Amino acid sequence: MEDEILNERAFPQPFSWEPEKGQAGQYTSAEYLGYGGMSLRDYFAAKALSGLTACEIIATSIDKQTNGSIELSSKAYALYAYLIADAMLKERKKS
Repeated sequence: MEDEILNERAFPQPFSWEPEKGQAGQYTSAEYLGYGGMSLRDYFAAKALSGLTACEIIATSIDKQTNGSIELSSKAYALYAYLIADAMLKERKKS
């Protein structure tokens, strides 16, 4: 997937740095550094993870697949959440 899609911010907030003041300052084009915040991919994955963990059928299936290993089931949940997030980003790009 393209980096620009993966790095798009979910809740973009422009920020800049004014070295003479030593703190984050107001946006100006000369000082513009980009956007902070969570990526849209991470946001979608978090939402997907919430749904995955809430579904008893999925939880039971993952538990059986990983033989009850918390480490393996955590990795499985993360993998599925990001697979769903990537699919959502792909569909979103079609619009």
